[in-house]
Amino acid sequence: MYLSPRICIFLLLLLFGTNIIAAPVYDLMPIRVTVDSGEKTSSITIKNRGDETALLQVYAQKWSQLNGKDQYQKTQEVIVNPPAFNLAPGEQQVIRLGLRSDNAREQEQIYKLYIKEVKPRLAETNNQFGVKSGTRFILEMSVPVFFAPENPLQIATVTTERKGNQIQVRLSNEGNVHQRVKSLKFYVNDATDPVLMKEEASYVFPHTEREWIFNIEKEKMPTRVIIETSQGQIEQKITS
Repeated sequence: MYLSPRICIFLLLLLFGTNIIAAPVYDLMPIRVTVDSGEKTSSITIKNRGDETALLQVYAQKWSQLNGKDQYQKTQEVIVNPPAFNLAPGEQQVIRLGLRSDNAREQEQIYKLYIKEVKPRLAETNNQFGVKSGTRFILEMSVPVFFAPENPLQIATVTTERKGNQIQVRLSNEGNVHQRVKSLKFYVNDATDPVLMKEEASYVFPHTEREWIFNIEKEKMPTRVIIETSQGQIEQKITS
């Protein structure tokens, strides 16, 4: 399981350009779950740091990608326990999840786990005229969940193309596990400082690809790119 430092989730509302209200805060650990092939279940923990009891609903959706876009579908493939619960201020709840099927996984199975408030909350604020107003909202959180295949295979290739001041970069994932892209850095020859860097937080699922297009000044035209992923670095020369 991938563990991350505690994350606090804030919902900020701005009403009439005056006061900002911080809604109830939840701690969620981890923020990304990977279940190894030898494991069948995992868990996440949520803590209510607000001052109201919350009724939360938990459900999973199948997560896939088509033509570089995320797709979500309802699914019964993931068992979630408990599917709904009350969480009082200061209390925490362990949510357990697992696949219904015990079959060996040839390819990584990918889902999004959603934790959603059932009852709308009322946030109150004073506008510039001193009049108290209220806004109702529902907070929803999501956690990526990856069930690893029996034999993980990481095969990622990068191709580039330069047309004038435009550079196209394509990452193709031919493996059976996802690639999480962290950054793209462009360099001129053997220089150690990049002429351009783009921070990323995107996924490339098995047997899919992702494309980026950059407009770069001719005087800073790079000759190579390094893509930093969760599986390591991939370097590729930039071709004309």
